[in-house]
Amino acid sequence: MLSRSGLVLALLTCFAFSTMADAGRIEQKSFMKKSYPGSRDRQYKVFVPSGHTGQSPVPMVMLLHGCGQTEVNMINETRFKELAERDNFVVVYPFITSFDPLPQRASNCWGFFIDEHIHEGAGEVEDLYQMALEVE
Repeated sequence: MLSRSGLVLALLTCFAFSTMADAGRIEQKSFMKKSYPGSRDRQYKVFVPSGHTGQSPVPMVMLLHGCGQTEVNMINETRFKELAERDNFVVVYPFITSFDPLPQRASNCWGFFIDEHIHEGAGEVEDLYQMALEVE
């Protein structure tokens, strides 16, 4: 049987570990359309772990949602926040935000298979690259 102080210590330890996973912060960001072809205004979220002070570089991971999903799905349905908090890296959750619907393109789908979006310097690929530079 645990003593009263042992029980308090155990509860505090459990509390510390349960709150540590969400100790970082999520920031809402806006990406403004650029002058290259296929660029659009976009919304995205960034998770910054509590251990990141901005004094030294940390890795960054960009996590794209699937078709019919949003960046909120990726935040709520994956464990990247917890991993980023534990391993001290930044996570970027971009949202497709808007797109030209095509017969083969479902709601909220990135256009990695569409010619205008798969070349360096244009479209969604360049928007994602520029977004990463903004976060950096």
